[in-house]
Amino acid sequence: METAKRLVFDTNVCTAAIREGFFGPTLRTLQAALPRTFLASVVTAQLLAGTTTQGARRAVLDLTRWAHRVRRVVSPDARSWERTGGILSEIRGKEPHLRSKIPTLWTGTTCLSRCVPGTWVQRS
Repeated sequence: METAKRLVFDTNVCTAAIREGFFGPTLRTLQAALPRTFLASVVTAQLLAGTTTQGARRAVLDLTRWAHRVRRVVSPDARSWERTGGILSEIRGKEPHLRSKIPTLWTGTTCLSRCVPGTWVQRS
């Protein structure tokens, strides 16, 4: 399988890394992928919504500042949402067995439609 040139990690991957701690396998995966990782703005919002301490909030904001500084923030625009609807409609028509997965595909597909080719959304 070809290695993706760019990655967007879903929120559940980030929360798994937080739960596992500094020596967990998910954090090692995130660190190894950092040079080709982009941050979806919706992931930032979800991570911030889940913070319960100032330290956790500061960690999310530090990550967000880094992503902005290196110009690696993905924020879907109206055209991205339209493309997402079309992509999911095609999936629904061509792959009927995946219809129940459509709701969970929204975020990843929207981020992908905003990114350049070669980007993958990584879910745990």
